[in-house]
Formats: sequence, C-alpha cells, structure tokens
Amino acid sequence: MTQATLSHSASSLPIRSLRPTAGEKVIGTASRNVVVKIETAILPVPLAQKNQAFAALMSRLESNEQHRVGLAEARHWMAEKVLAEEGDTIRTLRLKMNLSQTQLAEKLGTTQAQVARIEKGNVDPQRSTCKRLREVLGISADVLDEMMDRQEKIYQTKAEK
Repeated sequence: MTQATLSHSASSLPIRSLRPTAGEKVIGTASRNVVVKIETAILPVPLAQKNQAFAALMSRLESNEQHRVGLAEARHWMAEKVLAEEGDTIRTLRLKMNLSQTQLAEKLGTTQAQVARIEKGNVDPQRSTCKRLREVLGISADVLDEMMDRQEKIYQTKAEK
C-alpha cells in the first residue's frame, strides 16, 4: 500500500512524504489503496476581520451621494416590500429610518452583532439597551415591547421550519 502525507501551507500543497512517519495514523483510503493524510497550518479568518472588509465597503458607498441615496431607497424598499408581512419590527423601522445595523449599533453604543441578535428576536436585551432603542427609534416602551414580541414569534416560526 502506498501512503502519502500532504502538508498545506498558505502558498502551496507540497507532498512532504510518501511513507508514514512513526506514530502517523491512517485516516482514510482511496479506491486504489492510497492513503492520504492532510495537515493544515492555515487558521480561519476571524469573523471580525471579514466584517471589517464589509464595513469598509459600506463606508465607501455611504461616502458617495449617489450610492447613499440608492442605499436609502433600497432599505426603504426592503422594509416596505420584502419584509411587509413581518409588520413593524426593529429591523423594518431601522430600514425605514435608513440606518444600517452598524449605524444603529453606533447610536446605541453597542455592536453590529448585538443589533443583529436583537433584530433576529433570539436575545433579551437589557433594560438600558431597550431605553436607548426607544430613544433612537423614537418609539414608546409599549411599541418596542410589541415589536420585540413580533420578532420573537418570527424567529420561532423560522426556527421550527
């Protein structure tokens, strides 16, 4: 039986050895009696770095007047047409106010990820966050409570599917 070990680096996939070294374990076989062991030294890119690239793109788009107007129209259209069946939620109100999740997060003094969790309806925000949400969105405590209940039901319905 022929055995091979592949080593994966950031730039290539060189074959390091065609024979197993002491202590190497066979992890699978190919149809022609070839065993391949793959090792990787590449670490996944943290989500925060991926989000930074998107944030940079959005920043560039928001800095251009034509793109800014287009984004505002797209957000409003999304709230009015695509998400209409949801009714009033934090997400639809944010979109109607022409705010991205990042922009709302900045106004709330929190992170974009936390805004996403709140909009999804699977997190129970602290009282201080609810107070800031009411202030930023210009709504009452009763309206916010109704929106959050609606979001929670939407989340539960999607989770059941």
